[in-house]
Amino acid sequence: MYNKNSFQWVFGMVLMLCLQGVASAGVMLGGTRVILGERDREASIPVKNTGTSPYVVQSWIDAGEGKNKTPLLVTPPL
Repeated sequence: MYNKNSFQWVFGMVLMLCLQGVASAGVMLGGTRVILGERDREASIPVKNTGTSPYVVQSWIDAGEGKNKTPLLVTPPL
């Protein structure tokens, strides 16, 4: 009635459901992208730690399409 493949598939699904973890976010961002106007000299994104533990946030500037050289800077550096 049941073949070996269907048993393995059901067992795999049950195992995946049992092993899933709980994800919680401790850092809240005010945005994920900044579009800097031609006359603007600076822009900022508010970052708030909503958890009780300290977190490290990684940030970078990307010119898009695999280009990494931009005339911009992220401060403060980590």
